[in-house]
Amino acid sequence: MNYYKLLDIDKNASEQEIKKAYRKLAVKCHPDRGGNEEEFKNISKAYKTLSDKNKRKIYDLTGSIDEDLDNNFDAFNLFNNFFQKMTSDLPSNFSSNFGDIKVDIYKVSDDFDIKEDNIEKRTEDIYYNLNISLEDIYNKKVKKIKLTHKRLVNEQYIDLPIEYKIPVYIRETIFNEEAHDKRGFTHRGNVIFNIYDKEHKKFKRINDFDLLIEHYINLYDIYKGFSFKFIHLDGKEITVQSRPESLVEQGHFYQKLDGLGLSNEIEMGRGDLFIRYIINLPHIKKIEEITDGHDLDNDNYELDYSNNRIEIKNTPYEDVYKDIE
Repeated sequence: MNYYKLLDIDKNASEQEIKKAYRKLAVKCHPDRGGNEEEFKNISKAYKTLSDKNKRKIYDLTGSIDEDLDNNFDAFNLFNNFFQKMTSDLPSNFSSNFGDIKVDIYKVSDDFDIKEDNIEKRTEDIYYNLNISLEDIYNKKVKKIKLTHKRLVNEQYIDLPIEYKIPVYIRETIFNEEAHDKRGFTHRGNVIFNIYDKEHKKFKRINDFDLLIEHYINLYDIYKGFSFKFIHLDGKEITVQSRPESLVEQGHFYQKLDGLGLSNEIEMGRGDLFIRYIINLPHIKKIEEITDGHDLDNDNYELDYSNNRIEIKNTPYEDVYKDIE
């Protein structure tokens, strides 16, 4: 099945041309408008593949159909999601949990009477990237930012100051139709804030909502157990305990503290905090301290310098080793 031919586009078609072709054909072939359901599904599969950069590359190389599309693919769900994002003449607002932040959700017209010109005439989105400390992200801070956007008043442009409240613990916040006005366009684009972490000396974000820290322990701590304290991102003191040989039993040097990660608004909870333990092996400056005065030039002795350590074999001190400084 040739996806490009199905959408009636060139192989070098842009992302915008792919969207435009799908929008036109999906509405035309939708079963609720008397279209052929199989054709509607094939058009949707074509768009699903070609609109994804990675899938499009694979398709261009192999010409094969993504197996996942043949299993749990829902063409009608794709259609609804597409027009929820693209159609802006049918808003219905809901109140979010972010204070004064208003987010618009759009629905598709029941009779699919979608005006293509209105969809196209939308000004560009504006992106702002914010570098935020992990302390502010962990503590679910909300930042106020004042920006100036162009507005058309009586056919004249004015600079309108707008204050935005950004929940910095969310990776992306979208303010619908808050971008600049522009003559000839029926709708404004969105204002989008992306959150990036500032580098932290102790904590690091992993897996979106989890945190990672490192802690040094001695070799004998693994066997006898240990405890230590650290100050978390909210200023609270956390005590960590490891019972004797627990790290040996689990076979790795990581420990997980449940619920001490970053806020996960999707699952209404928090991620976890992982501790990576680094073993501090003891150092000896002089090899004589190990050999106790024995002559290392004697052929009966063997020095192994592999893996950045000195190991003395064939001596009364068999299996004694120390790291090289």
